[in-house]
Amino acid sequence: SQTASNIRAFVDSKLSSFGLDLNSTIYVVTDNENKMRAAFKERCIRVGCSIHFVNKQLEHTFTSLEIDKQPVKCDKAQHLFIIFRHTF
Repeated sequence: SQTASNIRAFVDSKLSSFGLDLNSTIYVVTDNENKMRAAFKERCIRVGCSIHFVNKQLEHTFTSLEIDKQPVKCDKAQHLFIIFRHTF
């Protein structure tokens, strides 16, 4: 199953097969899911994926009617996003 410990064990195993391992000077880029944060909280430096941040912000903008208690006024952009999302 995909638990944080299983994810980390899988990555450690794959790295080990190449004679590599994670340590406090190695950076790991992951999405920002809690499992990934937990899997890479020790013996490495986890960096959240900037594209994931941008994607989540855009998704929030294009699917919300209100942000910070203010109405979102981008009806055309939201409509285009909905059409595009349902196309693929």
